Parts: sequence; structure tokens; C-alpha cells
Amino acid sequence: MPKIYKALVTIEGRGGTISSIDVIEHENMLWLVPSWLDNLEEGWTAPARIICLSLLPHQKAQFGEADFLVNGLLPISVFEGQIPPELEKQYVVRQLPDIQFPLEKKDD
Repeated sequence: MPKIYKALVTIEGRGGTISSIDVIEHENMLWLVPSWLDNLEEGWTAPARIICLSLLPHQKAQFGEADFLVNGLLPISVFEGQIPPELEKQYVVRQLPDIQFPLEKKDD
């Protein structure tokens, strides 16, 4: 299974709460994955949307279970997939990218 990393992100409009978000590598770049769509019948999961982390100010984490830290606030609109026109040049978001990962099997 391809590696899924973790990033710590502060999302604007959530009271300064820091969230742990999945990160994947795709097209030689890092992408935040706010949510996944599981296909249990076929045994795969896919990102509902991805946000390009490589183009955002970030750094490698030096502690804890996170691999990356996103510097600054991520607007909640971008996190939810709605980019206001004034932010379109700052963020790259792809809806339903053609990426699939095998679902991890859980022991019963």
C-alpha cells in the first residue's frame, strides 16, 4: 500500500483547532486529503478531494506522529472544496482525482 503521511493543519473558522490530515504523494507532489470515499465491495478507497501541499508554506515535523506542519491558516472554504475567486491563485484543489488505494484489511 502506498504511504499515507500526516500533516497538522489549522483550519480557519474552527476556533484555532489543529487537525491531523492525511497526505499522499501524487504526480511528484504532496497533497492534503481532507476526506476519503471507501468502496468496501471492491476493497479500495479514494480521495474525495486533494489540496496541493507542495505549493503551500509547510515544513517537516520534528516531533510527534505528524510528518508535516502547514504554516498559517487553511481557509475552511478551501478545506471544503470551495475556493473563492480571490484565493484561486493560492490553492490547487482537485475534486475526485483518479487515485485509488487498497483498503487495509482489519482483523476480526
